[in-house]
Formats: sequence, C-alpha cells, structure tokens
Amino acid sequence: MVDVLSSEGAISTEVFLEPVACLFWGCVLTIPVSLIEHSAGAGLMQPNLAMAAGASFLVIAPIEEFAKCWPCGSRLYRTQDFREPIDGIIYSATAALGFACIENVMYLCIMGPSVLVSRAAYATPAHVMFSAMWGYSMGVARFKRR
Repeated sequence: MVDVLSSEGAISTEVFLEPVACLFWGCVLTIPVSLIEHSAGAGLMQPNLAMAAGASFLVIAPIEEFAKCWPCGSRLYRTQDFREPIDGIIYSATAALGFACIENVMYLCIMGPSVLVSRAAYATPAHVMFSAMWGYSMGVARFKRR
C-alpha cells in the first residue's frame, strides 16, 4: 500500500520515514527509561496501593511521557515535514507504539504470557492516547497564529 501511495504521489518517502523514525526512537528509549525507573525504585511492585499510585503518577508517567515526547519535539517539531497539526498526533502515537511494543516484550519476559492480555487491552492503548494528547498540543502550538 505504501508503494502504491508513493507512486501515486499521495505520500513521499521522506514523509513516511518520519513516523518510522519516531517508532524506532520510541523502541530504543524504552531501555534507558526502564533502567531509570528501576534505579529510582519506581517499580510496579509497591507494598501498598498508595505507593503504587504515587510511583505510577509521580515518577513513571512523567519519565515515560518525556521519553516519548523527546524524539518528536527534538527531531521533528521545527522541520518542514511537520506540515499540519495532525502530524503531532501521528508522530506521538508512533513513538508511543514503539515504546509500548518493547515494554510489552520486557513484561512478557519477566511475567510470562498471561500479562499480554491486560497489556494489549489497557497499557498499549493508554500509551497511545496519553501521547496523542501532548501530540495534539504540540501540533496546535506549532501552527498557532500569533
């Protein structure tokens, strides 16, 4: 399909490569993020619900969202490939999918295949939706008339 769209002129190779780059960087940044979270003691196995919620919302979420935002903001925000506000959502969602993919593989290796059902139903869509929020904001900010 990409070949058909490219030959028709609907999308160019350069425009196709930008989301792929975001996907790649989302995958790559999962490893350092997991090391940072582990060294900060912010694992999901906390002694009680309050500590688990605090670790999730105050440590894990900001680190992971920054890691997914970084490739989009540092690499694409000011380029001419960022052509319209929807590009912010596309780039952020692909970075989130890359991040979630590697994170799911890590959880699979640690906890076994039973964890994949809940991760596929909740965690992966959550990564995409949370990233789409800041991706939309990034797209609107990029093209806001002053």
